Amino acid sequence: PDHLMGADHGVPGALMTMLVGPTLERLLTTTPDLSPGKALALLDEAVRKLLHQDEDQSGTEDGFDAALCHVDVPGRQLTFSGAHLSMILVPKSGPSRCYPGERVPLGYPSNAQRAFLAEHRINYAPGDRFILLTDGVPDQIGGPNGRAFGMAGVMATVEASRHQDAVALKSSLKAKFDTWQGTEERRDDITLMIFEPAG
Repeated sequence: PDHLMGADHGVPGALMTMLVGPTLERLLTTTPDLSPGKALALLDEAVRKLLHQDEDQSGTEDGFDAALCHVDVPGRQLTFSGAHLSMILVPKSGPSRCYPGERVPLGYPSNAQRAFLAEHRINYAPGDRFILLTDGVPDQIGGPNGRAFGMAGVMATVEASRHQDAVALKSSLKAKFDTWQGTEERRDDITLMIFEPAG
């Protein structure tokens, strides 16, 4: 992972990360053929149970965002599912495209339980790259009118820098983001990962 930069959410966020990581690892070890959408739904259910979120006296209101990808290297197909997180395909040729995650975080007791989260199956070619990012990137307030950077701002920056290598593309995104934020307060954690599947 390549972090643009981070803003600490404090102990609750750190504890949630320590809970979610091993729980997901256990799910995928037990049932390795889970699709990303099914795995996220089971993760949501497992975390609710661990935190007793759906009990009348739970007293907690905690949740998390997540995204999972499965890469079929021989078939050159990536399956993506996200909860409040999106993915961008940056093909070697042709325009970039955003695949949005579902607009629902996981783990919260107030959410309707789901058996499956929507999946995007994306065919890719050698040299295509993918970008995963947290919602702190598009949600950041700034610019001349104090508005959110937005996915439109992210996509415009990606398109303008699409022919750079991954390190330079990340640097271009960070520079544009920093300029946009200006003197505004950081609203959320900022994490971005760029990867190119094998094959």
